[in-house]
Amino acid sequence: MNWWVYEDDATSWVRVHRAICSHCNDGRGRYGTRRPDNRWHGPFPTRQEAIDKALSTGKRDVKGCGTCLPELRFLQ
Repeated sequence: MNWWVYEDDATSWVRVHRAICSHCNDGRGRYGTRRPDNRWHGPFPTRQEAIDKALSTGKRDVKGCGTCLPELRFLQ
């Protein structure tokens, strides 16, 4: 299974997702569009690599997706 990281500059938050998550859609997002103030990072082969990338962004709000990774509510 692959993992993805969604980074949103406008809101200064980051979420870690499973590739199969409906919000991630294997790095394409829910609607298949990209805004200039966000980006997908990945895919990562392990959850830990995705977490490490998410934490390395320096954003103030870093968590797992509430849908596919609710157990990662408190990464930062």
